[in-house]
Amino acid sequence: MVKTNTKTAKYNIKQVNLMPVELEEIIRFMKNLGYEVRKPGRKSVVDELLGAFESAIPEGETSTEYLKKLRERFS
Repeated sequence: MVKTNTKTAKYNIKQVNLMPVELEEIIRFMKNLGYEVRKPGRKSVVDELLGAFESAIPEGETSTEYLKKLRERFS
């Protein structure tokens, strides 16, 4: 059985919590453990939202016209 100093252990845990870990370090660590690591492709926010609100605005009307009508209705 290994004896540990509780003060040292607490200090080390606090020190580890304060240390920033970069993503590249985590990936390298996982690869060293034998796991296959794939980085997700970066997607643009614009590409993600493109068409997401397509049915929110009535057809044949621009978003500007629709917002004007909403503002008039609720003001």
